[in-house]
Amino acid sequence: LGLEGCLTDPDAVIIHLRGGDVFGSRDAKNYGQPPLSFYEKVLEHCNPSSVHIVYQDERNPVLEPLEELCKRLGITSTRQSGALKDDIETLLAAHTLIAGRGTFLPAVAGLSKILRRVYFFEDKFVIQPPRSGLDIYRVSDREGEFVETVLKGNWENRPDQRELMLSYPASHLTLERLSET
Repeated sequence: LGLEGCLTDPDAVIIHLRGGDVFGSRDAKNYGQPPLSFYEKVLEHCNPSSVHIVYQDERNPVLEPLEELCKRLGITSTRQSGALKDDIETLLAAHTLIAGRGTFLPAVAGLSKILRRVYFFEDKFVIQPPRSGLDIYRVSDREGEFVETVLKGNWENRPDQRELMLSYPASHLTLERLSET
């Protein structure tokens, strides 16, 4: 079920993986990204029919393991890394969106006419412009180790931080509904 299926199937999800500046040379200390276990927790919660991954580049270490996770869960996955215009059009067509950390996806959520459900990790998700009609879920690090190591203004894209993104257990995370339609 490729991209077209994701855009027309209300049970499909679109995941946005941040890459680029956060995993490059730019000093992006406040933009550590979610662990693989965040995506695992969300996929188990929403039980999607398929997953479409939109990503900037292949720098995010979660990309390939996320595809492997989908395969292990029996979920068809596709990926897209295109021109910004094409990626935005795809994100605006999501019924369910799983967001990396940053200010880009809250803007997409605010502008979308069909988005019904959104998941995010910890913080940095203030929808602009504000809108109603969304089920909003936050996944939090209840143990605190991931937050302390990656999200306390200390993101440096170090090997130990990247490894924690891949190894942090889903059992250390909680999922809560913040609002419902």
